[in-house]
Amino acid sequence: DILLDGRPDVVVYRSTLNRERMLSDETLRWIKSKARLVLWCSESSSPNYADLLRHYRDERLFDFSVGTDGGDTDLVDWNTLWPCDPWWYLATKVGHPTTKDINIGFGGSIGDDRRPLIASFGDALTVRERKAGNGEEFDRYGSYAAWMMRCRAVVNDATLDGGYAVKNRVIEAGLAGCLLFEDYRSPLKRWGFEPGIDYMKFDPAIATGVP
Repeated sequence: DILLDGRPDVVVYRSTLNRERMLSDETLRWIKSKARLVLWCSESSSPNYADLLRHYRDERLFDFSVGTDGGDTDLVDWNTLWPCDPWWYLATKVGHPTTKDINIGFGGSIGDDRRPLIASFGDALTVRERKAGNGEEFDRYGSYAAWMMRCRAVVNDATLDGGYAVKNRVIEAGLAGCLLFEDYRSPLKRWGFEPGIDYMKFDPAIATGVP
């Protein structure tokens, strides 16, 4: 209805890379016919996404494509980092706590792929699982930002479906004033950040015992 009634000049398609949930080529071509400019943006770092990104490019389903996870693939027009609104981290505006009472935290969704990482930090890590719609305090982003601001340091999971990416948690750690523990395989360094200066790199396989 928006496309038919509003005739927007620009459409931004925040894509899923789950083939079972993505729009068909026919639908994407129809969207493109209704707007002057159609932009695609999503994760792009994983090698498992290459075939799909190549297909989008070859079929010219979008006018411009943006990889948002800090990768360096040439299958999109522009690689950048996830956007993050700093307003949520301004304690004077949203009443966040200013006391950092959590030494090392991990906040986010927890699946089987992340459990080894979490276990590798042992008792040193405070974990808060983020689940949408479960009635917990992490339902709203403001609560998540408030929890991040309580952390002295945070651990990031840099893996992405067989590859490595710069996750939004990296940006959030900076806004929240946290020391960042980042997987040594992360592409973060290519964005000008130096391990040992801007963040601490670690190997999940031997992370046990981090103070």
